[in-house]
Amino acid sequence: MKRDKIILNIIILSIIALIFSGCVGGSVTPTIPDNTDDSNDTEIPEPTEAISQFGKLVLGGISCHLVWKDNSDNEAGFRIERWLYPPPFQLPDPDVHHADFRLVKVVGPDVQTYTDVVPLAAIPEYRVAAIATDGRLSEWTTFLWGEVTCPEEEVTLTPEEIELIRKWGFGGDYVVRWPNGYVDVYDATNYSQMQKVINEWNSAIGGPVILRLSSNPNSLVRIIFNPD
Repeated sequence: MKRDKIILNIIILSIIALIFSGCVGGSVTPTIPDNTDDSNDTEIPEPTEAISQFGKLVLGGISCHLVWKDNSDNEAGFRIERWLYPPPFQLPDPDVHHADFRLVKVVGPDVQTYTDVVPLAAIPEYRVAAIATDGRLSEWTTFLWGEVTCPEEEVTLTPEEIELIRKWGFGGDYVVRWPNGYVDVYDATNYSQMQKVINEWNSAIGGPVILRLSSNPNSLVRIIFNPD
């Protein structure tokens, strides 16, 4: 009996010794990496500067020619976005930012003009941002709320066009003649006569005519004819 107790004590002590040695021998002190070395830090480049002198020239009522000035040397290109006002062309608060802008085009760093074709039954609003080499965008340009940049050269109406204008009672505030041959006629009183005017104008002049109703002072109109 005494012999059995001795053997049992030896076994218990052996188990305890094994457990203790495993805990001590298996313990590992983790090594905490030194993150104080900032020799590999990458300097974040300054954001590219936004464009300026953003202008828009409406060509024949179907396309808009955008121009802008490049103000930095570290851009990879320019991002052009557009939002369309549907009829009745009631312009919202210019301080309201819209989430409905859609990408039109991304152009290269040496490009400072772009011509976009737009639907007739809409007023386009554009914004452009410079794209930095790291992909970040500059601030967007100021929204253009129907502003128009007029052609530099003076364009006059032909005698036939003037006669048609007088015949149909159009005032100078409603007619614009563009260098590409298009004529925009804006009038808020002759809606029922629209197709007659278009047919007669095309027959007499032989050029495309865009006839739109407009009583909105913010519409895309540039006055270059005065019947008086």
